[in-house]
Amino acid sequence: MEKELSTKAEHLFANLYHQKLENARYSISLNADELFTLKKYLIVSSIS
Repeated sequence: MEKELSTKAEHLFANLYHQKLENARYSISLNADELFTLKKYLIVSSIS
């Protein structure tokens, strides 16, 4: 279960990274769903 959760969070974060974070120069704007994805990824990556 932990591996499945980690894989899903990493996949969502990878999409967010490539769409917004990778090309950002000075600032970024995240909506609520994107911010939640980022938080989920950070939490899952810190406990695994």
